Amino acid sequence: MIHLAAGNILFKTGSHQAAITLRGSCSFEGGILTGMIGANGAGKTTFLKILAGLQSPERGQVILNDRRLADLSPQQKAEAIAYLPQDRRIQWPVKACDLIALGRLRYGRSLNRLNQQDSHAIAHAVETTKTGDLLDRSMDSLSGGEQARILLARALAVDAPILLADEPLAALDPGYAMQIMEVLSQEAQKGRIVVVALHDLTLAARYCDRLLLWHRGEIVADGKPETVLTQDRLEQCYHIKAISQNYRGHWLVTPYDRVDS
Repeated sequence: MIHLAAGNILFKTGSHQAAITLRGSCSFEGGILTGMIGANGAGKTTFLKILAGLQSPERGQVILNDRRLADLSPQQKAEAIAYLPQDRRIQWPVKACDLIALGRLRYGRSLNRLNQQDSHAIAHAVETTKTGDLLDRSMDSLSGGEQARILLARALAVDAPILLADEPLAALDPGYAMQIMEVLSQEAQKGRIVVVALHDLTLAARYCDRLLLWHRGEIVADGKPETVLTQDRLEQCYHIKAISQNYRGHWLVTPYDRVDS
């Protein structure tokens, strides 16, 4: 079973006048879709980058299966972790099919030397994300939502045991947003560690098995959606009043008013 843990993380970012101190400890097991929620600037993106090995904390460490992530080679990290960043702007005329295939380059092969296993992983990623009709399109001709789906397909093509996604629903319409959450849930059910940063509280509540609520650089709640998304916490972390209710077996969160901070 794959295991990822971050212990006693301390990270400072920003200027001296506007520094943000990030503190957090938590662990992740395969088979669980974990959503990280919280207001803008709460620490979600920075923590994902630390989990991916893209930023080094000032204190603490990330452990992957009893090994320090910092001790792994770039190749070993690439084989273990697929990372979908928040900034996904593609402004160069690469074909969508070639961009998805880039997910297989972690194995040291060029695009013209992909094997049957690579082709199978790419085909599965395309089928899963329903992007077959976009493969021959140039990335710079696609909408933001279409680009987001192609980039998720590339992350899935990596076929890594850990998938970290930073706001994968940005620019997606409601139907595609639900589809992507279904895909992420299915990937977790296969035994992967899937951690995703989200702003849509209802989709987070409906699809995630576990939520981490961030506030001012710290995890203030960790648990099932119905235990995390309380009115007091929504007011504290988002400055909103919201109706939280179970509707046909799904937890819904509907904001209806702001609370002055």
